[in-house]
Amino acid sequence: MMRKIGSALLIIVLLQKMGAEEMSIRDYSLFYTVKIDSISKPRITIKWDDKPDVESVVISRKLKKDKDFGEYYVYVALDGETEWSDTNVVEGEEYEYGLEQIMNKNSSFAYFSSGFNLPLQDYRGRLLLLVDTTLKDALQKEIQLLAEDIIADGWLVKVRYVPRAEAFDFDKVGHVKNIIHEEFINHPDSLRAIFLFGRVPVPYSGNYALDGHTPEHCGAYGADTYYASISDKWYDIKVDSRMASDERQWNIPGDGKFDNDMIAEDLALECGRVDFFDMPEFAESEIELLRNYVNKDHAYRRKVVAFPRNAIISNYFDVNSYTEAFASNGWLNFVPLVAEENIDTASLITALPNTRYLFAYGCGPGSSPDFGYGIGSTSQLATTNYNAVFTLIFGSWFGDWDTQNNLMRAMIASKPSILTCAWAGRPYWHLHHLGMGENTGYSAKITQNNYHYKPYISNSKIGHRSVQACLMGDPTLRAHIVAPVDNLKADILLQSSLQHPAVHITWEKSKDSVDGYNIYRA
Repeated sequence: MMRKIGSALLIIVLLQKMGAEEMSIRDYSLFYTVKIDSISKPRITIKWDDKPDVESVVISRKLKKDKDFGEYYVYVALDGETEWSDTNVVEGEEYEYGLEQIMNKNSSFAYFSSGFNLPLQDYRGRLLLLVDTTLKDALQKEIQLLAEDIIADGWLVKVRYVPRAEAFDFDKVGHVKNIIHEEFINHPDSLRAIFLFGRVPVPYSGNYALDGHTPEHCGAYGADTYYASISDKWYDIKVDSRMASDERQWNIPGDGKFDNDMIAEDLALECGRVDFFDMPEFAESEIELLRNYVNKDHAYRRKVVAFPRNAIISNYFDVNSYTEAFASNGWLNFVPLVAEENIDTASLITALPNTRYLFAYGCGPGSSPDFGYGIGSTSQLATTNYNAVFTLIFGSWFGDWDTQNNLMRAMIASKPSILTCAWAGRPYWHLHHLGMGENTGYSAKITQNNYHYKPYISNSKIGHRSVQACLMGDPTLRAHIVAPVDNLKADILLQSSLQHPAVHITWEKSKDSVDGYNIYRA
């Protein structure tokens, strides 16, 4: 059955009925190019690689703001066709395209977004920065720097301090939720994202083990999705689960941990967490790890070190995993963001200490919360430089991110540059909008709200709308950084007492090639 697709990413995920020994992860991925022509008649041209046994390629389109692709398509390419141009495009609109490559016994899928002369987005919405109250004095300078950096990228920022909770505490979770609810009620049209900084109380929900380790890993998981939700459909009534080897995951009626395995209603807010509690493998204290994070976040935004537009994919799952083809999630995201020729395949352990990558995906068997085969361990991350910015990892155990020395939190605690991490495989994550200037929180929310059947279909089979699908890192970060101006100065000019004072602003130009400069006043 034809499905609809879309977003700044165009990769076609391929599932072929072949002997396992004949398969490689590239058999699940289709590579493509997109060309934009605005000189004569505006057109967007898609050219894709052909595959054996193709019956047709169905292309769908929607506006970015549309919830899904609906039950329509714009073109059907028959067997042998590998190119199509959309000439029905309007300047200033962002479109999402989806492709379904229908084969003899299966389909593959692709997504990307595109547009002409989109308007400058200089206002992104309101961010609620929720900070562990014990950090107020020790990190006052860093919290101010973080807020100012986010403001400089077009956000309105409200900082509020919340109680710390090192163990699960439903009363404190409720306190945080009330603050979010209050801000949402006061700013329903502008509150867009929340950023949890420090040991903000962790909500728990569910009774499942997405990594398949039942019963020892079956129970409640950290669920920041609760904070991003304005739904009242969160229950603590029926689940009585005491199977997990870690009592932290036990879920008992009335204990404040919710029953929900899945998000009942679409999340309204974007959310990200930076939390380095209980990371003893690192020599630095929790305070120092948080300080380091803010400083590398600031350095990235200022382009102190430029990252090439490239990516790396590390796949250490054997062919038995190819029914889900976890590593194809890396290809799915990175092809439209950096192009196929700029993607390397190697172990993250060997590649990241020596080469800078903007994006990195790694999957492999995990034997504990602090280790992933081919990805590395928390002890390695504590002592070895990992040169990437946006990371996706997948394997057993470490997707349960609220654990001691957790690998996901270690990724963003590491030096010198990693700023985001997500557990990407169950479900697949969708980062394609980063290619059109969106932020990581936007990618998190569309991933969290995605069903297995709409709008973004892929090889992902399990975990859609899971309450545990949470973003580690700053949710406001974007992939395309323009080097800011240097030596900005403002002088007050007053020629006589009869004249209003004037502000004279000077700066040194950006090191990047830019079209011009906008000046804002508040």
